[in-house]
Amino acid sequence: ISQLGPWPWPRQLLAEMLDILKDSGVKLVGLDMALDHENPNPGLHEIRGLRERFTERAGLWESAALSDWILEQLREIEDRLDHDRQLAETIKRCGNVILAAMGTFGPYATDLVLPAQSFLRKNALHASQTGEVLNRDLAVNRLSTPISELSTRCLGIGHLNVHPNELMAGKTHIPLVDFRGFTIPSMPLRIVSEYLAGFPEGIAIDGQRISVGTRTIPVSDGVVFIKFKGTGRSFPHYSFVDILNVKKVPDVFEDKIVLIGLTAKDSGTVRTPVDPAMSGVEFIANVIEDIIAGRYLRRPAVMAFLEILLMGLLVLFSALTMGQMNFFSRTTVLAMMVLTVFLMSLILFVAFGVWLKTVYVSL
Repeated sequence: ISQLGPWPWPRQLLAEMLDILKDSGVKLVGLDMALDHENPNPGLHEIRGLRERFTERAGLWESAALSDWILEQLREIEDRLDHDRQLAETIKRCGNVILAAMGTFGPYATDLVLPAQSFLRKNALHASQTGEVLNRDLAVNRLSTPISELSTRCLGIGHLNVHPNELMAGKTHIPLVDFRGFTIPSMPLRIVSEYLAGFPEGIAIDGQRISVGTRTIPVSDGVVFIKFKGTGRSFPHYSFVDILNVKKVPDVFEDKIVLIGLTAKDSGTVRTPVDPAMSGVEFIANVIEDIIAGRYLRRPAVMAFLEILLMGLLVLFSALTMGQMNFFSRTTVLAMMVLTVFLMSLILFVAFGVWLKTVYVSL
């Protein structure tokens, strides 16, 4: 930011970066940023208007060669200033860029009708594929997508919505959302499907499971529970401006997924169990890593019944034994019971990736 200026940067810088990454052998690039508005550029509009006015009067010039030369100069200036067009052409040329969409949660009354060639239809799963994995309470009635210049040229789009419940937002991921009858995959799911097996043929849904190639994602009530790799900065981070200046990326980028996003302190963050202010781009990286590595935190539906059973056993044990104990003995046994619940939760979490809720059981 100190070298390139405040966000948003001119979009030709993103175009330059995409070219650098493509030349370095990067397999896929995810842009974790909103590109749903044209890049404001008053100079471009002025030059474009001047060229149009000059074209109308070009026949009045005595020298046709001079008139043509001036028109050509104006077109070149217009092309240099049209950063959206530069980015769109670069995205199309690279062919490996996934862009972001953002939905507004809420019910909808009617399905959306789209032409067969709509980019949104091409980026959605068929209703026959989704089945019961969708949580209709997580439907969106509005979807903010990149401008048409970009969305029609990119490899695909994926939503970046986090759970509307603040308690669930930093712990879970929504792999699919229903947008007025069209099922839109998340950016992590779209990236992994392209990376492993292609889209949409690489995705299959069976009950509460999503298969991507040979990987199976367990889904509970429409969400995936994230098992974080670690605290903040658990993934390699590279400065945008450093790579832009040297025009080269490390060899480790070969055939990899690269995510580009904001990591400044005042940019959007996600509150997670391992980091109270994790950058959105690192949150996405954790989800992608979970899917590729098959590392999940699961919350099977049976866990709610097991927790009720566990509470019942604790209540029964307390009722039968604590009445004959003195205060010190009761306190000791209570502490051991709470510790036992915590150890059970820890073992299930670490060894089996299963989430046992401990707080309300202990209370």
